[in-house]
Amino acid sequence: MTNKYSFSTIVLAQDLEEQKQDLRASIDPEFLSIYEQKKSNQDSTSIIEELKIDDAHAIIEEAYIATSQTKYIAIFAYSFNIYAQNALLKILEEPPANVIFLIFTTSRSALLNTVRSRMQVLDLRQKREINTLPLDLKTINIKKIYTLIKEIESTPQSTRASKEMLTDLLFTICAQKRLDSKDLELFRNASHALNAKLSTHLALSALLLNLCKH
Repeated sequence: MTNKYSFSTIVLAQDLEEQKQDLRASIDPEFLSIYEQKKSNQDSTSIIEELKIDDAHAIIEEAYIATSQTKYIAIFAYSFNIYAQNALLKILEEPPANVIFLIFTTSRSALLNTVRSRMQVLDLRQKREINTLPLDLKTINIKKIYTLIKEIESTPQSTRASKEMLTDLLFTICAQKRLDSKDLELFRNASHALNAKLSTHLALSALLLNLCKH
């Protein structure tokens, strides 16, 4: 088996599942440890949790298990608890012998500057042009939002396309108003819902309906 990682690396990618499968296909499972976000159920909704301090402690313990061959410790997460990141700083800066860390996430901003400075960054995300959506916040109303939600529901989207739609929506709204804390919370919730594979129209509904309040 061969792989492209010779040094500890932060990998920015749009599809983390795809990267995980590629990693498993290219590295002997005996020398690969994968840590990823856990899913829990609350009110029948799948919620993706951030990488937490307990996960960081488990990662550190795994890193100090001696090995005569190169061992890869791969961390997959959309968000990272700040305490977990701080706990990992020392070991990322001075990894044990024969240990390579790989952090997979979708956004550079998900990680602290102090973490990013200790590892090389590989950006595998495809660049694309941001599209402005036909939404006028001055004339928006419940009827128009309902029509838009039904249109989204009738056109199934891949996870990647749904995330691109969320990005387009973010830029569209930012061009017309200053985002407040409620807006930011709704965007975060929508992003988590899409990561959890919730249908696009359901993931975006609360965010879109909130536009009628402005």
